[in-house]
Amino acid sequence: MKKISTFLIRIELYNSEDADYDDLHDVMFENKFSKKLIVNEILYQLPRGQYCSFDEIKDDEGNLIDNEDEVGTIVINSIQTVWEDFGLTIAKVDGIVKAYNLKTIE
Repeated sequence: MKKISTFLIRIELYNSEDADYDDLHDVMFENKFSKKLIVNEILYQLPRGQYCSFDEIKDDEGNLIDNEDEVGTIVINSIQTVWEDFGLTIAKVDGIVKAYNLKTIE
């Protein structure tokens, strides 16, 4: 069985305030992206505007999405429902993720 790839997403909502990210968090979670990251069985809070996939991401037909371009389309469409002017990076991570000085969640 193939391991599910993890995608790390970084979004900057230009000309925004902290409260503007609340709606973004909701639509990202609906699309299987979380503000939390598990590293070595420790749960961390990701910085504002950063997300990590937490489950399989599938298209409308139920096919597994496992590449940055298709994930990017989902993320862009999600962001555009709450904000117009934004920057975005997407990284597919198939190896170890290191976390430094992030806040842990208990």
